[in-house]
Amino acid sequence: DGKGIRRVFSLTSAPGASLLTVGVGTAEPVSSAKRSLLALEPGDGLTVTMVSGDFVLPRDPATPVLLIAAGIGITPYMAHLAGDPAGDRDIVLLYLAKSAAELGYAEELQRSGARILARLADGSAPPATMEDAGARRIDAAALKDLVPDIGGREVFVSGSPASVRSLRAAARGAGARRVHVDSFTGY
Repeated sequence: DGKGIRRVFSLTSAPGASLLTVGVGTAEPVSSAKRSLLALEPGDGLTVTMVSGDFVLPRDPATPVLLIAAGIGITPYMAHLAGDPAGDRDIVLLYLAKSAAELGYAEELQRSGARILARLADGSAPPATMEDAGARRIDAAALKDLVPDIGGREVFVSGSPASVRSLRAAARGAGARRVHVDSFTGY
């Protein structure tokens, strides 16, 4: 960013893609890091220190997964979904957002072949390509109702630290045995 601070971003492109893409939220106020990104022109160079992380799906595509995204927590899942173009994996995605306007990647999600559930805090209906998860808070009982076979899925939770803590507890309370988390703060 403008202060020389390194930032971490989630890749949204498929593994092995020739073009690397990242997803960022640009809600006001826009930070200096995001202003720097938004000011880039085609052909501008960036320095990337490394590509790493352990927030990855199980190697065995027969392992069913539940992906839970709170807000911009959707970004790491885009690479996961793009990496399964044939839709071979049993994927359920629960996407929590404030409103339908804040649902990012709607077209890509539709093409993914995953079962998409959307819970919108304002009570509005999600796009027709997504199942409405209602407006109730996602606790263990709600999660078990939405994904009855949660105990047989590996669960991944991504979002703000507070959201991840709450959703991880809900998943465990609903019977999830393995819960992987990726929390981050905005900047």
